[in-house]
Order: sequence, then structure tokens, then C-alpha cells
Amino acid sequence: MNTTTLNTTSVLILDDLFNIENSTIKDKFMSKLSPVTDGLLLISLCAFGIIALALNFSIVLTSYIHHKILRPLDYFVANIALCDVVMLLTMYPLLIISLSKQKWSFGEMGCRIYGFIGHFTAFSSIYTLATLAVIRYLFLRHVHLKAYLLKKQLIAGIVSGIYIFFFDHYFATIV
Repeated sequence: MNTTTLNTTSVLILDDLFNIENSTIKDKFMSKLSPVTDGLLLISLCAFGIIALALNFSIVLTSYIHHKILRPLDYFVANIALCDVVMLLTMYPLLIISLSKQKWSFGEMGCRIYGFIGHFTAFSSIYTLATLAVIRYLFLRHVHLKAYLLKKQLIAGIVSGIYIFFFDHYFATIV
């Protein structure tokens, strides 16, 4: 079997799997789920979204109000909660509208923006958790670094560095 036959076969399999050949622009963004499944997802995502938004927003608000008494590592928790709030306020409405209409109503550009925000919030949360884990490890393993690692300016710089690293990484892949 040569490469051309293999590529043609794999394209035909993908066409059958995703029904690309028979799809039109109109049904490109239609939901493949049943109306009942979309409805159940809509109800569960609304319920969990409201609970998650309330709890994460309370963490962000409490961190803002009591910022003078926060321990340095609390800034990481506040950053993760902030990422979740951004995700819930920007991505969930688009998802809820799409589930209620059983199609993606925001076109190609909306899809790209949705993907960017999802990538941004996930990247920020994951790297914040990873950084928190490294700092906790350094606390336990190298006790003499504890005073240095507990400076609020250092933690603020690290959190800012996560966002700078994201934008540098993201825009470097575009250009």
C-alpha cells in the first residue's frame, strides 16, 4: 500500500466519521447530540455554573477586600479563582446559548475566540497550580528559602510572569 492510497483511505475514513463530504456550511455548526441530551447538559451546566461562579467570585472578592492579610500563597488560589470566573463569564454564556439552540450560533470567529479564552484560562490555571506545587516543594525541601519565597512581591511577579509567558507562548505560535 503506497502513501497516496493510505492518505486517500484515511481521508475517506475521516469523511465518513465526521460526515464532512455531505455537510454544508449551514449544518457545520449543528449539534450532533439529541435534543434530550442537549437539554440535560444545559440544565446541569447551568446549575454547576451558577454554583461555581458564586464560589469563585466569593474567593476573588474576599481576596480583594482582605488583600492586606493574605498570605503570599493565597494569591495563587485567588488567581485560579479569577481564571475560573473569567471562564464562567465569557465561555459559559456562549455554551448555554449553543446548547439551547442546538447549534453553534457564533460562527468561525466566535469559535476562535471561544478557543482562545479556553486556552488562556486553562493555561493560566494549570501553570498557577504547577508553580504553586514547585513553591510548596521548595518550602518543604529547602527550609532556608522559605523567607525569600514568602515575599508578596515575588509571588506577584511570578503570577504576572505566568500571564507574560502565556502571551509570549501564544503569539509566538501565531506569527
